[in-house]
Amino acid sequence: MIYSETFQVRCYEVDSHDNYKAFSFANVAQEIAHIHSTKMGFGYASIIDKNLVWIISRMHFKFVKTPRWEDIVTLKTWSKSTEGLFAIRDYMMTDQDGNPLILGTSSWLIMDLKERRLKRMDHALSKEDLDKNDPLSAIDENCSKIKPEKDLEFIWSREVRWSDLDHNLHANNAKYLEWTLDTLDANYLENKELSDIKISFNHETKLGDKVDLYRKSIDSNTFYVEGKNGERSIFQVICTFGERRLC
Repeated sequence: MIYSETFQVRCYEVDSHDNYKAFSFANVAQEIAHIHSTKMGFGYASIIDKNLVWIISRMHFKFVKTPRWEDIVTLKTWSKSTEGLFAIRDYMMTDQDGNPLILGTSSWLIMDLKERRLKRMDHALSKEDLDKNDPLSAIDENCSKIKPEKDLEFIWSREVRWSDLDHNLHANNAKYLEWTLDTLDANYLENKELSDIKISFNHETKLGDKVDLYRKSIDSNTFYVEGKNGERSIFQVICTFGERRLC
């Protein structure tokens, strides 16, 4: 019930300090989830025939030790459980000795494309599919709803451009992590390292949509960032940083 891939961290997946980006992890996490669900029999191709699609709703990653350029890493994923409308999927990235590098959990929904409504897992998947779970937890707590913050500071606006789009012609979810970090001061990021990030994907955005980025400091190392289109919340992020490790 656990699927894994081993690969080398590429130069385009790291930052100026050769550390693996949250954006890179979010991308590969979504892709490996697609591969595994397809192998399990309930991937994109299997459910699109029923006019159903998977939608990622929430993600939570903990960076135990950030992978670096040219490191050989193994990423494992598994379907853990269902919780109401959500299917819970966990991730664990390890080094060559099996030591944890990144731990993650995610919450997924199934939507009916014709009705534009969410469906319960037992409506979309068979009992056999629903039983294909492994109770192992990378992170014990499932992703919770992020509480909106008040008194936000407007940082800047971002228009969704061609390079942001995925195969659904929506802004790729991982792009929101890039935009989030770009709201923070570069000098701060030079001396800090991401340790924990939670994100809620609230609404899709398409080519030409404007997303206004707002930020609030929770404390010296924790920030709340929200992207809005008018009054509509597109995404919310809580990110926490620690001191940059010297290698």
